[in-house]
Amino acid sequence: MLREDLRTRIGQSLVYEVRSLTDEEKSAALHRHALMRGMRVDKGLVRYLLSRGRRDLPSLMAVLDSLDRATLEQQRPATLPLLKEVMELQFNEGENDNDESGSV
Repeated sequence: MLREDLRTRIGQSLVYEVRSLTDEEKSAALHRHALMRGMRVDKGLVRYLLSRGRRDLPSLMAVLDSLDRATLEQQRPATLPLLKEVMELQFNEGENDNDESGSV
């Protein structure tokens, strides 16, 4: 049982509801993130990333960061074929990390 003074203090505190972002909100966040990095990405590229990538925003932004590095290293624009390459590399690296952590 809670003491009465504690129950009333808890009852007066703020309650925040944390909800997941919609795809539209994720898309807007990804476009903003790309613009802050000086990248121009089209809607189709972001749609592909949202439909094929992981669903959490930090992972999606990490893919955009990798895509940005790839565009600079290869002197290529951010295109769907380059995004696919970046995603494939990240997927393969993730599998290798899992293999190495499981071996003795």
